[in-house]
Amino acid sequence: MYFYELINEVERLNTASKIFGISERINYKSSRTEKLHKYGNSFRAHLPSKEDKEKNGIYCFLNREKEILYIGKAASGNISREMFAKIPKPVVVDKKNDIATFENNYWAGSNLPQHAIECISKGEFYIGFILLESSEVTSKMETYLQVIYSMVCNGKLPPLNKRVG
Repeated sequence: MYFYELINEVERLNTASKIFGISERINYKSSRTEKLHKYGNSFRAHLPSKEDKEKNGIYCFLNREKEILYIGKAASGNISREMFAKIPKPVVVDKKNDIATFENNYWAGSNLPQHAIECISKGEFYIGFILLESSEVTSKMETYLQVIYSMVCNGKLPPLNKRVG
């Protein structure tokens, strides 16, 4: 299932206060130097914007094809902290070639699908997020979107989700 399909579902429900499309790809392998200069060594300063960092919302990690890997929520006015708790600061593995990885991500070492964990570990992912007004709506929306995903994908959850909710 693709992120735009979730966006369409949220728009249909008309509950989102602000809907963002897909962020720039965060890829610390190809064209990494350009990304680091653009983000001043930290994309965290730009995703989400300063005024939206302490809001409620749903966030998704997506693979290269923009298929959903994970659906999560931030219902305590902390979308930025929740998103980035899953992917701590990258580990520089080759300073000369400016290559870093997210090897210490939330899912590393778990028994979840390795192809999905590898996307995150290598920094080959996108982040999409939807801001919502209340924590109650945010919690319900996360569950709703995970159930929709499951219905579309023959009863499966996104690869990095262990359970609904």
